[in-house]
Amino acid sequence: MNYIYDILVNFCDKPYDFYDWNLDDTIEHIRKIPLFHVSSIVLKELKECRIVIREEMMEKLNNKTEIFAKKGIELIPYACLFSDGMEVLAIEFNHQGVSTFKSKLLLEEEEEVLEVVSRVPESEMSYTMIEKEEIEVFKTRKEVEFLEEFEQELLRLKKENVQKLQYLYYECFNKKEENVSKIIKEIKKSLKDHFNETYPQLYQFFKLTSVKK
Repeated sequence: MNYIYDILVNFCDKPYDFYDWNLDDTIEHIRKIPLFHVSSIVLKELKECRIVIREEMMEKLNNKTEIFAKKGIELIPYACLFSDGMEVLAIEFNHQGVSTFKSKLLLEEEEEVLEVVSRVPESEMSYTMIEKEEIEVFKTRKEVEFLEEFEQELLRLKKENVQKLQYLYYECFNKKEENVSKIIKEIKKSLKDHFNETYPQLYQFFKLTSVKK
């Protein structure tokens, strides 16, 4: 089996690019982790879907990944790197073989892995796809998280603070509107059709008004 040594991973529910890693994320320092060379089709499915691997694959991975910890070396029961020679994806699996957490690598470390994988024969992967996971390709992690929080905030304002909602509408469109359903509909449409223009405005609005709560 081929291994990669001394890299950082950020196992999350989605594989975030290194520039989207947050300060409060749990970054793990990998001492050793298995590496598999797979096709681009397989890597795409691994990245976009929740999968379950077969028992024989779990046996190969069992306690093969080591991380540096405060009290010495600890083990991740089931984890590995996959690469098609163009990009690298780290995946952690649970004890049922289901992919639970994923991570991309730091740019320099990914380049080092790509050099290694070019000399590794391609492996056959046996797995079953459970479901496709939503990945926002054209939005940063910060933007995606804001949109999720924004949906909740709109519902809260609809129930608790209609005036703030009306003021938000005025800030966005420079006109007044009393109909709450229309306000929410047009703000969402603006986010969908003109995200780059609408997002900064909404972000600043909620950042400022949240201080005044």
